[in-house]
Amino acid sequence: MPPGAVLEPEYAVGKGLITQDEFDAVKNEFFAQSELSVGLILPLVCLASAISYWLVAWQRIAVSGFVILFSFLLYLVAVERRFQYRFELKILILGRWDKAKETAKDSSGSSKPTVAETKQTVTENVNVTLDLKPLSVKLEK
Repeated sequence: MPPGAVLEPEYAVGKGLITQDEFDAVKNEFFAQSELSVGLILPLVCLASAISYWLVAWQRIAVSGFVILFSFLLYLVAVERRFQYRFELKILILGRWDKAKETAKDSSGSSKPTVAETKQTVTENVNVTLDLKPLSVKLEK
């Protein structure tokens, strides 16, 4: 599991786990709908209050019931869309995080030779030539 900061969208974009376009697409698809649903509740209540000013008592009760029901439905849509936004973003970031860790593990495993491989390479490639005026020495395997 990655550190908590990685799951923040701004951090994930900054680290290159997801692109800004991917983040904007998820935000526009889910988060914007959540904000729109919550934003419609207050105008609905204000509109119903203005309309019910001229209505009789039983009609006011009916309008109030309609407003309460519709406001509750808008709230449920907002909560569901906000949850979906967080879920989709988390799945996207975690998928990229796992892929990045796997790639880093694969590249680090293949780039570092073991001690035995290094020792064998060094002993195979020993080729020293010393030139001294009276003496010439050549060492080869």
